[in-house]
Formats: sequence, C-alpha cells, structure tokens
Amino acid sequence: MRKNRTSVALVLSALKATGVFRLWQYWHRNSINILMVHGTMSPDLGRTTWTPLRPQTDPRILEESLRILSDFYHFVSLDDALDMLSGRKPMLPYCTVLTFDDGYRNNVRYAFPILEKLGIPATFYITSGHVEERKPLWYDRIDYALQQLNSEEISMDTGERILTISTRCRDGLRKSFKTFRDLAKETAGDDLGMIRNMETLASRLEEQAGKRLADILDDDDWTAFATWDDLLHLPELFTLGCHTVDHVQLGRTDAETVRDQLIRSKELIEAKIGRQCQHLCYPNGNYTLETARIARECGFRSAVTVQEGVNRPGDDSMTLSRFPFPDSDENILAIAKASGFINAFKSIMRTKSRTLRTGK
Repeated sequence: MRKNRTSVALVLSALKATGVFRLWQYWHRNSINILMVHGTMSPDLGRTTWTPLRPQTDPRILEESLRILSDFYHFVSLDDALDMLSGRKPMLPYCTVLTFDDGYRNNVRYAFPILEKLGIPATFYITSGHVEERKPLWYDRIDYALQQLNSEEISMDTGERILTISTRCRDGLRKSFKTFRDLAKETAGDDLGMIRNMETLASRLEEQAGKRLADILDDDDWTAFATWDDLLHLPELFTLGCHTVDHVQLGRTDAETVRDQLIRSKELIEAKIGRQCQHLCYPNGNYTLETARIARECGFRSAVTVQEGVNRPGDDSMTLSRFPFPDSDENILAIAKASGFINAFKSIMRTKSRTLRTGK
C-alpha cells in the first residue's frame, strides 16, 4: 500500500512540475470542496480492547493533513460556504469545508481539540437516536462480534444472498466484511427493515461469541457516540447537523418515514442543544429528489451526499458533493485528494484504459 502511494505521489509530483496541477487548482478556485471524516481514532490512543475492520482517521494524520491543506485553502464554516454559493457573500477563492459523519465520541475527544488549536470550523452530523439511546450502529456490532468468534468461516445473510466470511486472516476478514456491509446496504426493500434484520443478525453473532459491543461501549473509543453533554459544550466553532434518528438510508424508504426521521432528529437536537439544526447529511449519501424536497420542507438549509465533486455557485444546496478526507501526511497526495484532482486524474486514466481495450 505504501509503495502504491509513493508511486502515485511521484506521478503527481511530475504533473505538478508541468504546471497542470496548479492550473487545476486555479480553475476551481471559486468552487468549494467539502471533506468528510467518520471516526478519528488509532489503536494506540484512548480506551479500547479491539480494532474495527472499518478504518478511521488517525488524529496525527488528521492534524498533519490539515496543516498541509491550510497552506493552500481557507477552511470556512458550512454556513459561510452556503452564503458564498448562493451569492449572499462574495466568493473567497480556495475554500474548503470540513464535516464529520455519524456522531462518534472520538471526534469530540481527538479531532476537535486539533481543530480548535488550528482555528478550523467543522460540521458534526449526529445520529440522534444512537446518541439518545447510547447504542452502537449495527455494522459496528457485527464487526465486534465477528472478531470475538472462534469459527474460521461464518455464513451471513445480507437479505438477498448468503455470504461466507473467512476469519482466518484479518485482511481477508476486512475485505469480506466490507463486501457484506455494502451488499446489506443495497438490499431491496425498506431500509428500516434492513436495519432490523442486521440487528437480529448482530444479536445472533453476539450470542455465539458470548460478547456484546454494548457491554463495553462506554469505554470504547472506537464506537461510542458523543453524549448530549459533550455536544452541549462544543465551542461555537462547531456546527451540529442531523444524520437522521436511526441512520436510515433516506432514498430507500417511503416519504412518511423520511419526514419522521428528519423531523424527530431535528427537534431532538434542537431541544437538547438549544441551537438551530439546519444542516443534514444523508446516511450513506443515499437520497432521491423527493428526499431532498422533503428535507427542504422540514427546514434544512443544506444536505450533503457522498457523491465526489466540487460545489459551484448556483448548485443545489440540498445535494452538495464531498470528497473523503485525504488521510495522508504526504504534501502532494493530501492536496491532490482534497482538491479533487486525483479523482479527476483516476477518471481520465480509467477512460483511457477502457479506450485502449475497446478501441472506442
């Protein structure tokens, strides 16, 4: 992996020397990039007895990447970005917005002190039902249970097919679990039904393992959610947003459920924190045009997706694009990822490869 990253960095450095990279940045100077982080944690920090299969951002890499990016971009709040995109404020060139999904406590403990030190604002999207009920997400429950089992192979039902997961080596388990998680999220039917099925599966695996993530949750810095008290005392630098009540993929459920998930989450956040909740993050980036319309009717000013791209003046504020946070401490890689250059570069290379194969 490190070798591949070094090779990419060499290619990017060569492109930078030609001026192509700088031209890309200049061309997009009046666009706004939004970066997304999930958890912020590493195995040698905090209180934990295991390491999840789904990676999180190492706080040290987070800080180094932010320092690199701060030399090239202005970090602005989501509200300021929306004002610029809508024309209510003059566009400040080279702007970036930082966002955190889900509501993990480790972001409050390990990421926010770094942001405070650097003076970087951020929006924190919380899954209000999990904050309120102090319960882990279904995929974190399954991840933990799988790592406690002694079986070499586990058969798991995604709802549409049976997937056999090998636990013989961690890398194989990580890949298998990602495949399972992606398939489960794509299961046809109402997403609340999928969540209930996955929670039933998690309970079965926990019974087989004789251990439950819920039993260690308060002491687990990987998967515990922030408390209302944590959120109540956040500095004004940080904005709270909605990530639904139950982490429901809004594009995979009916309009009534969408409205219920948004209104209940928004009202609970506002009641607990005493601040307006005007920003939404679609879980898994899943939405429809109807979802966006309902979100606007519920009083949200913006909504972010996981569709990769830059945001330009005049774009719909209810379908904003984002890039994954560039968790790299290599200068050229961090900038290339955050600017969208590497995404465009890979797209060009895929098109070129397809043309060479097909002759079209």
